[in-house]
Amino acid sequence: MAQPFDTSTKYLLARYPAQWLTTLLHRRIGDPVVPIESTLTMINRQPDQVLRIDAVEPWLVHVELQANPDPRLDQRMLEYNVLLAGQHSLDVESLVVLLRPVADRQGLTGLVRRKLPGDRQYLDFVYTIVRLWEEPVDTLLAGGLGTLPLAPLGAVLLSEVPTVVRAVGERLNREASGAEGDVLWLCTYILAGLRYAPETLLPMFEGVRAMQESATYQAIVREGEARGEARGEARGLVQGARLVLLRLGKARFGPPDARTRAALEAITDLERLEALAQQLDQAANWDELVKP
Repeated sequence: MAQPFDTSTKYLLARYPAQWLTTLLHRRIGDPVVPIESTLTMINRQPDQVLRIDAVEPWLVHVELQANPDPRLDQRMLEYNVLLAGQHSLDVESLVVLLRPVADRQGLTGLVRRKLPGDRQYLDFVYTIVRLWEEPVDTLLAGGLGTLPLAPLGAVLLSEVPTVVRAVGERLNREASGAEGDVLWLCTYILAGLRYAPETLLPMFEGVRAMQESATYQAIVREGEARGEARGEARGLVQGARLVLLRLGKARFGPPDARTRAALEAITDLERLEALAQQLDQAANWDELVKP
């Protein structure tokens, strides 16, 4: 099931692709980086993000974001790599970003080795694994604005999180415009919820910057997830996803009118809201995004 953090990570990766690659691959990507269509119709799946590096000899980077363990991750990464290379006739670098320790299943190495009977090896496929909780927090704090929301998920102790949150807020106050800063701040709050309990996070964020939207989101989470009620949880996740979509859409298109708000309020399917968030970069305005 889609989650609000899916929308946040995919939005940040699509909007700030060069910053993500430079920070997570630990090498500067000097050529233009462009998100491209990545639906693989032959297997009816869509990789999280595929980026085209427009160098003299162009190539692709496939980025997969994992918050939970997947026993088929090796196989999926191999399939995506081969199919994307065939679809675009370009070499493909594959990158997995593990967002929290629970996603790091035992034996995950980034190497897929295939052998025939008789121990005859016929394939070695290698992909890069970034364990976000091992990334130096100073590196994340010093990177671009687009990776700044990842800082609370870096190599930081619980006692250090308030200091990290303050550092994020200070940079956003200095460097981000009003709309962009609001969206990045909301993304920081939502992603931090992958690792830390809601009752722990809220005081940290309220102490740095006015966060009415995040406080609203916190109330939604408490109403649903934190109480562990199945119906409440579903309702809370839908409201959280709608809130994220409204904030990201406002940054791109401006405030929605009453008709658009009513249309969004009428959507109660979590996957539909997630799909709309992923279409933000392709739409020209609210009317085009929220079609009947």
